Amino acid sequence: MAAKLTGEGSLYNKGDVCPGDAPDTANALMSLRGILNPLRKTMAHSFTIRLNDELTLVLKRVESGITGSGGRFEGNLECGAFAGKSVLGFIKGKYHSLSDEEIRITITDKPLIVPYRTIETEIRKYFS
Repeated sequence: MAAKLTGEGSLYNKGDVCPGDAPDTANALMSLRGILNPLRKTMAHSFTIRLNDELTLVLKRVESGITGSGGRFEGNLECGAFAGKSVLGFIKGKYHSLSDEEIRITITDKPLIVPYRTIETEIRKYFS
């Protein structure tokens, strides 16, 4: 059984669909809101981060940082999803572990005015 990283939500076992991967009503509404609101950008942007620490420790640190600033974090050692608020709006994303030393981040929703590069730089700080 995979380690649970949050006190809430469901427990994800190996082979289960990761949070943010399965289409659900909330994600469908967020996508529709992105179409209706020209200030939202819903095209995904992915990048890989090489970890400097053990995966478990990094994910716990990231979860603490995101939830400590009012965001949400849900997942396990293999994959998960996160959401946080910036001054310009919500940012949503997901992660997938590629190995014990690399993790793939995908930004799935962001305010149009905030460049992907800015968000990527901030997310990299959480994982360093």
